[in-house]
Amino acid sequence: MRYYLLVLSFFLFFASCQRGNRNTEPPTLYAPVSTTEVVARFAPLAENERFAFTRRNFSRPGVGGQTNFTFYVVRNNDINDVTQLFTFEDAGSSGPQFTSDLRTAFIMTHGRFADPPPPPNNPNPFLMIDGNVGEIRRLPEGIWREGAISRVSKDGRYTAFLIERDAINYRDQVNIFVFDIETETRRQFTWRINSPLQGVWRIFRFENVFRIYAHDDGYIAAVAELDPATMELRTLWDRTNENHGWNLPNFFENEEWVDDVLGQPWNPNVRLLHLEN
Repeated sequence: MRYYLLVLSFFLFFASCQRGNRNTEPPTLYAPVSTTEVVARFAPLAENERFAFTRRNFSRPGVGGQTNFTFYVVRNNDINDVTQLFTFEDAGSSGPQFTSDLRTAFIMTHGRFADPPPPPNNPNPFLMIDGNVGEIRRLPEGIWREGAISRVSKDGRYTAFLIERDAINYRDQVNIFVFDIETETRRQFTWRINSPLQGVWRIFRFENVFRIYAHDDGYIAAVAELDPATMELRTLWDRTNENHGWNLPNFFENEEWVDDVLGQPWNPNVRLLHLEN
């Protein structure tokens, strides 16, 4: 009798583990994408140097607004000891994303005013500014999606963005695309929540791990975590099918739920606000 109870307990435990991950599935691996292209070179950063930036908004007749980001070299973390490098015109309004050492950055440019214009198969070039080797590289087509919520891991190796599935305005799943810049391969993950929400999806980075939220009206109803190093997507918790009465974490009221990219525009050590005045 004890043997049968032990076997039954094992299968119940195994089943519970499966239920806990029923809203994830194995990733799809795509063939390598086209290679990166070096579009400019500059003097590599010295050991005591890192990047920072300023932001300026403009309006062009007949075109609308555009955002320019100017990069600077900061020496010895002294924001008053800087040298201007170059400006990315008509860039994505979300701005650059930096690695943890602030020596490599990634930025999307629309390319409407580029000279020469970007290639037709990559009209919105996603650029990698590598201060360690002094190169600006255009990353392959499809490694980024303009308008999508996107992140780069803080080690600079992986990029990820979301594409939500919309069924009559109620969303019950999201596709997560992860690109390995080193091997130039990509994977697609699908995360399903227990119950559809009339809300939005967000992705954030916490060091080298991506965290995905399903939230409605600012309240986080489900959380998944994707580790690109192991290519594992797991649900941390999902309360979308509970009668929670909005007794959930509030996305806008707690800093622990957001990452450094969201707070970057107000970080005077990364965005040199004193140079914009």
